[in-house]
Amino acid sequence: MHIEGLEIVYPPDPHTIVLCLVGRMPGEAIPQAEELCKGLMEKGRPWVVIDLSRASYISDEGVGMLAFYDGYLRSLGGGMAVVAPPPSVVSNIHKFNLARAVNWCQTRDQALGELAKARAGQAEAKA
Repeated sequence: MHIEGLEIVYPPDPHTIVLCLVGRMPGEAIPQAEELCKGLMEKGRPWVVIDLSRASYISDEGVGMLAFYDGYLRSLGGGMAVVAPPPSVVSNIHKFNLARAVNWCQTRDQALGELAKARAGQAEAKA
């Protein structure tokens, strides 16, 4: 399924998914993208990297979705890391004080590493 503005990457870790926002996602594509992504999360991929490094715009609704899914993934026993967007997109994120609430990373590799550490810590806590 193709959704304009969204690329999905499946890293080797079967519990993790990378969602890349590319350019600007049209408003009419958001419900379809949300349904697809939520389904993937609920079917065993509760560790999510949101890669905003190639985003050209994120709406107020998009910022709200980041905050919502951070909590939602935690409720599924997972977590989220966000690859920082270009400076032109950052101002909308700061408007909502989301910078403090979400795990921000500079690169996708850093985000994947942060999630791997969190998963390992979670596994140790259960042992």
